[in-house]
Amino acid sequence: ASRAGGAAAGSTGVAIDAAASQAPASGPAATAPPQPPSPAKVAREGPAAPEQVPPAGWESGIRGPPFLRGPFDTFADPDAWPRSPTGVQPRELAVVLLATGHRPQALRACLSALAAADGFERGQVLVVQDITNAPDGGSATRQVVEEFGLARLEHSAPGLSEEAREAAHYRSALERSVQERFEDAPALLVLDEGTVLAPDALWYFAQLRPLLQEDASLLCVSAWNDNGLAPYVADPTVLMRTDWFSGLGGWMLRSEAIRRELLPRWPPEGWRALLQREEVRNGRHCLFPEVSRSRLLPPPAVAAGRPRGAYDERVLPVFCQKDRRRVNLGSVGRMRQVPYERLLLTSWPGRESLAQAADVSTPGELERLPRGVFRLVLGNGTAGWRDWARYLRLADPESAAVLERPGMPRHLSLPGFYRGVLRLRWRAA
Repeated sequence: ASRAGGAAAGSTGVAIDAAASQAPASGPAATAPPQPPSPAKVAREGPAAPEQVPPAGWESGIRGPPFLRGPFDTFADPDAWPRSPTGVQPRELAVVLLATGHRPQALRACLSALAAADGFERGQVLVVQDITNAPDGGSATRQVVEEFGLARLEHSAPGLSEEAREAAHYRSALERSVQERFEDAPALLVLDEGTVLAPDALWYFAQLRPLLQEDASLLCVSAWNDNGLAPYVADPTVLMRTDWFSGLGGWMLRSEAIRRELLPRWPPEGWRALLQREEVRNGRHCLFPEVSRSRLLPPPAVAAGRPRGAYDERVLPVFCQKDRRRVNLGSVGRMRQVPYERLLLTSWPGRESLAQAADVSTPGELERLPRGVFRLVLGNGTAGWRDWARYLRLADPESAAVLERPGMPRHLSLPGFYRGVLRLRWRAA
């Protein structure tokens, strides 16, 4: 597949799937043309008219997938687990969980879900608790950790701002995990007390850990889909690549990358921006699921700049897998960069793909789409995306979460995008 650098400065586009056709589980990349065009070349410039975009395409607060009917199992039978599974077992994962002394009930919900996840073992988890300014020195949080019989370390960073204290907490947790507690672990799964994992989350990470270790074009594996709002998700076997690092909902990095690349550069504040910078990302991508493997608890009332309305609008509707204790992802080799680009451009879903997609330019066209694959091309930069993002209820480029940062190309500031392309299900996909 083409790896032309022009994608970084090319058009921003949304690929809309409105078809039920499926790619064969055996791996569609095998029959794809050897050199399909790059996403940027496929997404020809033809900006949509933002003034015609209505306020929203569906009601706020929807939590179930009303547009979609299943089953959806594009790449594997999710329930057909091998009798003798190979590769990494969940008990081999190293997990660090960051806790504060201010949210004991959230921590209990987080640990209850983790303990109930298939493959959980107490010895694989380390809780690093920030006791700075915690009521009663964090005793309530300490008791919750003890209830679950988990190892716990304390961290304190007095005299810092909230953002700086969070960065110091993460640095301490990562450092003590990869250099002490899990020194021999090849990768580290990072959670915080506001994350509730799906029942199959540990198996999800276990299936992808070998690929993370082997594929140098990958930076991380995430359990969270920033654009995984209920109307846009259906298939638990689908994975995608993205230029975006979310830092939410649970994520896994190689331990060596943490030691050599992140800790020496760790900032005094704004740690998520570090992993979104181009010189750190270095052309690598993150994997994330179509159907999220975690959900986020409401932020505490004291969280500055995060009103409850933003949570209800953007986070609550994200749909989390909750019906299966294990999901077979199929052959994850399809997620290597070259096979994935072939898959995205020429053979997913089935014979209808981005390379054969028809253009859509107005919301009216989008509402009347027949079955098939379509592309909505928005032109250079993020300006054309603003009104469409509101219509689709996705991240607004003007929001704090996606503001451009020094060293980050513009198309990387949009969650879920891969080389300028975002793929969504639509209606009866």
